[in-house]
Amino acid sequence: MIPGSPCRRFPARKEFFLSLPGVMIAVAIYTFVHGTTRLIASKNLGEDDPLDNLLVQTLANGYTTEHGPLYNWLLWLLQQVMGPGPASFLVLKYSLLTGVAAFIFLITRRLTGSPWWAFIAVESLAAVYQTFWRLHEGFTHRVGTMFLIMATLWAAIQLAEHGRWRDTILFSLLIGLGLLSEHWFIAFFVALLLAGSLQPRIRERLFSARLLACLPLTLLIASPYLLWLSGEPQRLNELVAAYRPDLASHSPAGMLAGARDALLLPILVLAPWIFIVPATFPGVWRGLWQAPSPADGGANLLRWLRDMLVLQLFGLVLIKGLLFAHSNYAVHGLLPMFLPTVIWLTAKISESQPSPRRIKAFMIILLAFTATAYGMRAGNLFVQEPFCSRCRWGIPYAELANDIRARGFSDGLLITNSVHTGGNLRPYFPQARIEIAGQSTGSIPTGQSLAIVWTTNNGKLDGEKELQQLLTEYRITKQPDIKHFPWQHHWREPGYRDAAWGIVLAPPAATEFDTH
Repeated sequence: MIPGSPCRRFPARKEFFLSLPGVMIAVAIYTFVHGTTRLIASKNLGEDDPLDNLLVQTLANGYTTEHGPLYNWLLWLLQQVMGPGPASFLVLKYSLLTGVAAFIFLITRRLTGSPWWAFIAVESLAAVYQTFWRLHEGFTHRVGTMFLIMATLWAAIQLAEHGRWRDTILFSLLIGLGLLSEHWFIAFFVALLLAGSLQPRIRERLFSARLLACLPLTLLIASPYLLWLSGEPQRLNELVAAYRPDLASHSPAGMLAGARDALLLPILVLAPWIFIVPATFPGVWRGLWQAPSPADGGANLLRWLRDMLVLQLFGLVLIKGLLFAHSNYAVHGLLPMFLPTVIWLTAKISESQPSPRRIKAFMIILLAFTATAYGMRAGNLFVQEPFCSRCRWGIPYAELANDIRARGFSDGLLITNSVHTGGNLRPYFPQARIEIAGQSTGSIPTGQSLAIVWTTNNGKLDGEKELQQLLTEYRITKQPDIKHFPWQHHWREPGYRDAAWGIVLAPPAATEFDTH
């Protein structure tokens, strides 16, 4: 019998799916089904993808002060092979998700000694709303940060247990990559170090001369983004402004609201799974905060994980809640930091030695969530209303692209006032440069065309003043032609709904045209 296993014996074919390769294949099948369904339903880019599709038109050391460029680099690399369509986003996202599942499996198996509980921890993601739904709808850099946090946590455990040079180098490398992801990684890393410092054995490995010797490797990996940030004073000012509290505007009510959200949102980010666990395994409450034995290396790791999560929560209340008085911020932003809760709580469930009947009931609930989420997702993609509100999958970007191409535009400069329009048009015009109005370079290469594509609202052009300024800047006298495009639907008549854009094209410039 495997320690902590919910079953005494299981067939050989099940043993494979309780191994790391088996779990990765199972997750890969899951992601393949979701990804294929998405491509069959629509070639449109989703919630967060269009912006990144515009950013990766060029390879740069940095793109924004809000997060590092690592995800953009990986996307750029994929698009050199796959093109700028949705397939590149899906391959990257679901590859990272498969990696997240692999590290959850490895860490949970180490803490529980059971591949069964490690498998259950991975399957638990099916009952976390942010992973069974939001991840498919959005998530770009966030899923990359999830992967790096899980990989770094695994590397930290390897370092704490073995302390080999290769463990130290891997840990340092992952820290450098983490600094190129979302800034939430820094909060996780600080909590990881502080929690480790509470235990002498772990502290000795984490704060060692070897790790200090590897600091140049970490800085070398992060250096492109660090140099980009320091390259212009405006970028540093933006970064400092984003993390500088406005104490003058604080009020007791605002600070209380911030502290409330800081305590509540980490729970909501793991819902409904975090409510299902105690309802299914009430025995977990008895040993939830029981101090593990210092003599047990595995228990020390479990205490390390618990302390890290507590420190993250404390830091969130202190910084987000009281220092910044932030409230009503995006719940899913906290997912990378608190996803290790799934590992810790699964390990605590295994310690409570639940009955096979409760384990079976829990697995049925998780499988039900998996099936239901896929059914709702398919409805969102194919049926659309009432499963979705904005229904981005149905917007006729392909028909818009065909119309622009029929007007004579294939490459050159395309300017739009909408990130979603620009990002979704890029797959149809991979040779063109697509820019957002107000951020345009103002130049058209010799012999190339200019296309302006403007969004409308109730048949009227949005931002009329901004549009007229743009037309004047490029010396265009004609007004955009407002064109309506019917939505296509599998079970509805074409035109049950439509979308409209204003379109105007300027002929190719005889010489390079620069308005600046």
